[in-house]
Amino acid sequence: ITQIPAGLSYKVEELNANADGYVTASTGETGVIETSTTLAAEFHNEKEAIPAANLTVSNTVQGSMGNVHKEFRFTLTLENDDGRYSEQIAFSRNDGGAGFLDSVNGEYSFTLTDGQTITFVGLPAGLRYTVTEAEEDGYTVEKTADSGTMNGEDITAAFVNTKDARIPTAAHTATVLMLLLPAACAALLLLWRKRRADSKE
Repeated sequence: ITQIPAGLSYKVEELNANADGYVTASTGETGVIETSTTLAAEFHNEKEAIPAANLTVSNTVQGSMGNVHKEFRFTLTLENDDGRYSEQIAFSRNDGGAGFLDSVNGEYSFTLTDGQTITFVGLPAGLRYTVTEAEEDGYTVEKTADSGTMNGEDITAAFVNTKDARIPTAAHTATVLMLLLPAACAALLLLWRKRRADSKE
C-alpha cells in the first residue's frame, strides 16, 4: 500500500488467524508510518500435523438367551477424499492376537465374541470410517460411535448384542390355541366314541 501519510498509526489483522488447525505468527502488524520508509507486516500460517490414532471395536453379548461363544461378524469400511481406502492395516486384539488385515472389495472383515475387542492401529487423521455388524436372528443391537472421522484421538465403536427369551403375546397365544383346537376336538371325539363303545359292552 503506497502514499500513506507519515505519522499515521496502523494495525493489520488476519481475520481467520489460528483457525482450522493453523497456527498464526506475525511481525510488524502494528506501527507508525514513517517518511521514506517501507514497512512490512508479515504473517506466517503453519498447519499443525494431526497424529494418526487407533480405532477400537468392542462386542458385548447379554440377555437370557445370549450366546457368549457366538462369533458376530463385522465389516469396516474406510474412506478418504480419494474414495475407498484399501491399504493393509495393522490390528491387535485384547486376547493377544495381532497382525495385518487386507481389504476385500473395499471392506475389512472380522469377528468378535463376547468381551472381545479389536484395535486398528495408526489410522490417518481425516479418514472416515463405518463399522457394520451382520444381522443375527433374535438379537437386538445397540451401538455407539459406529461411524465417524479419525481426528487424531483414539475412538471406540461399541456394540451390545442382546437376546432374551420371547414372552408370548396375546396374538401369539391365540394362534397357538387355534392350531391346537382341531387336535383337541379330535381327541375328545375319540374319547367319547371309546366310552360309548365301552358302555354298550
